[in-house]
Amino acid sequence: MSQSHHLGNTGEAKVLYELTKANFYIFTPFREDSQVDLVAIKDNHVWRIQVKSTGYMRGSAYQTTLRNSSIRRNGVVRKKFDPKSCDILAVYISPLDLICFIKASDIKNKNVLTLRENLSKYNNQYGHRLISDFTSLLAFYK
Repeated sequence: MSQSHHLGNTGEAKVLYELTKANFYIFTPFREDSQVDLVAIKDNHVWRIQVKSTGYMRGSAYQTTLRNSSIRRNGVVRKKFDPKSCDILAVYISPLDLICFIKASDIKNKNVLTLRENLSKYNNQYGHRLISDFTSLLAFYK
C-alpha cells in the first residue's frame, strides 16, 4: 500500500470515528468510483461527504489536491473537484491530527485547497482558509 493510500485510509477512518462519536448514521459506497466517500445522516438530514487527507505543507499552509485521478484501461482519468458532487469536504490534516469540515458549495478553486493555521501577511487575499474556522462538526450541522 502506498503512503498516500495509507494517509487517505487514515483520513477516512478519522472522519468515520468523529461522525460516529457524534451519533451520525454512516454509510459507505460499495464501489470505488463513487463521487463521495461516505454518507452521514442525523435528525433526517443527509450529507454526502468527500474525504481528503494531507500532510503536505507549502510554506506555512497545508495543501490538498482536490482533483481525483484514477487509472483506467485507456489511461489516467483526472477529474476536477465538482462542488455539486458532495455537500461536505472533510479534510484530515495528519501532522495536526484534526479534521476540517467545509461546505462544498464554498469551495471555488477546483484543483487545490489551502488551509492555514494563522493569517498570512497578505490577510488571505489568495483565498486561503483558516483551519480554526472549520474544525467543528457543528459548522455544517445546521
